[in-house]
Amino acid sequence: FLDLVAGGAIDLEPLVSEIVPIEDAVTLYEDLSEQRRTGIGFVFRYRASTPATSRVEAAAPSVRGATRRPVPGRLTVGVIGAGNYATSMVLPHLRDDDDVAIAEIATATSLSAANAQRRFAPQRVSTDYQGLLEDPDVSTVFVLTRHSSHAAIVVQALEAGKTVFVEKPLAVTPEQLDHIEQTVQRTGNDRIMVGYNRRFAPLLTELRDAWGTPGGPQQLLFTVNAGRLSQDSWYAQRDEGARIVGEGCHFVDTVSWWLGSDPVHVVATSTAADPDDCVVTLTYPDGSVATIAYLTGGDAAYPKETLQVFGGERVAALHNFRSTELWTGGKRRIKRNRLSVDKGQRDELAAFVRAVRRGDRLPIALQSLLATSRATFAAVRSLGSGAPEFVAGPSPAADGGAPAASAHDLPTPGLAGAEQ
Repeated sequence: FLDLVAGGAIDLEPLVSEIVPIEDAVTLYEDLSEQRRTGIGFVFRYRASTPATSRVEAAAPSVRGATRRPVPGRLTVGVIGAGNYATSMVLPHLRDDDDVAIAEIATATSLSAANAQRRFAPQRVSTDYQGLLEDPDVSTVFVLTRHSSHAAIVVQALEAGKTVFVEKPLAVTPEQLDHIEQTVQRTGNDRIMVGYNRRFAPLLTELRDAWGTPGGPQQLLFTVNAGRLSQDSWYAQRDEGARIVGEGCHFVDTVSWWLGSDPVHVVATSTAADPDDCVVTLTYPDGSVATIAYLTGGDAAYPKETLQVFGGERVAALHNFRSTELWTGGKRRIKRNRLSVDKGQRDELAAFVRAVRRGDRLPIALQSLLATSRATFAAVRSLGSGAPEFVAGPSPAADGGAPAASAHDLPTPGLAGAEQ
């Protein structure tokens, strides 16, 4: 509604019968009560020096430009980070989308910038993303850097009035997530999308549609054959967060999307040899339970992801995005992907671009994005406490407890981590 008013599509002027100084408020109400004055709507004008005006100004959005309006023509985007995932799973789709124009790719080094220029033909490349954020022609920013830098860049982009697509995770600590939420409240810019692509995978969405609504609690088991990290993997660096935060958020989002709600409690346990080798159980408001077995000790040749759902006297199963099964009424229905494994990246980006161009709501609600990150933080807390943890409860730092295992100060991002 506010966007329509700002854009001139709705004219409120005929509804304003009179503008009255705030000092005359009591008189106005008395006149209206005694029917000495009539009208449709009255607007109070505050003096610049009054505390009320100061409060209004403090709460006003500080973003530059509109954050939710239809975009005429092609969507002009800027991309921060051009590492392996960005160049294989995101940039090719953006390059091939006729509705997208890549204005700039900012990456860590001159060499990677040159490679990005050759492969994806942006209007320009750089090794400093600040200019990209300051460009008024860039309405949308893709943050494809290392995990620990996501939150700070997202905050800067929101403050610049941009719509933001950020690869998972949204944040690696509760403090970072709080910073993002506070920025949304302060600026009024809530246009954030996180790269949770599995909920857009064609096989899985078709299975969810066929599953329908069983009419009662469901049990979900998501088994992830994650494998161990090599010693030199940046994923293993302490400031990048725990693996359940950095990658496990994918699976939390998937089960929450399937159930159509956000988790309430989390309990997590791990093996003594590897804290990343863990089982996380989430409970939901309707009594549904989802268990994510994130396992690092299996054979690498075994399929990586298997999802099973039980409820309403039916069973659904996803086998590594290659096939699905639906058991109902004593019969089994099988669907196979006969081409390549499709985890939903193309459909995710198409849905995001479409929503931004039309000025629609983004494909995943902000509240869901926040709840998913909070659930992973609760899992980290539960690994330390050995007890169930509330998803939306206070962070350990807020209630005087010990900090979470992966907690660290909000980093000042550079592009050194852009080679994901």
